[in-house]
This record gives sequence, structure tokens and C-alpha cells, in this order.
Amino acid sequence: IYINENEIDSELKCQFICFRPLIEPLTHNKCENSFCKECIEKLNYKCPICGIGNINEFKLVTTRALINQLNKIEIKCNTCSEN
Repeated sequence: IYINENEIDSELKCQFICFRPLIEPLTHNKCENSFCKECIEKLNYKCPICGIGNINEFKLVTTRALINQLNKIEIKCNTCSEN
């Protein structure tokens, strides 16, 4: 469970698919929108925004600033309720 999910910046969320914080983010080379790897795989790598895509149109996000922001998102364990 994400803590304060409503306060998470929309730029850190999977756009137009799951709307949750990005997990293993991939960015579309042309339109530069980012999605969770699992989400875009379910769409066969077709961007839901620009409609263009195949596996070669996406790259793994490795930008340290973005990865650091995603790692700062607080979560609470479903089992023990600890942060």
C-alpha cells in the first residue's frame, strides 16, 4: 500500500495504464511518455498515448534523479502494516 498516494507526483506514475507509481519504468523513444514495464508489455509495447510502438521504441529508464524519486515513495506492508 502506498502511503499518501494522492500526493505522489503524476510524473512518477504510469500514465494512462495503471496510474500507480512506476515500477521498472520504460520510456517511449518518440513521445517520451513513461510506463511500468509490466503495463506496457500487456499492451504489446504500443503506446496508449501516441499509438506508436514496438519493443524497440522503448528504453529502460536509468536517470538517477527519477529512480531516486521513485525509491523515496513510502509504502506500508499489507501483512504487518509497517512502513
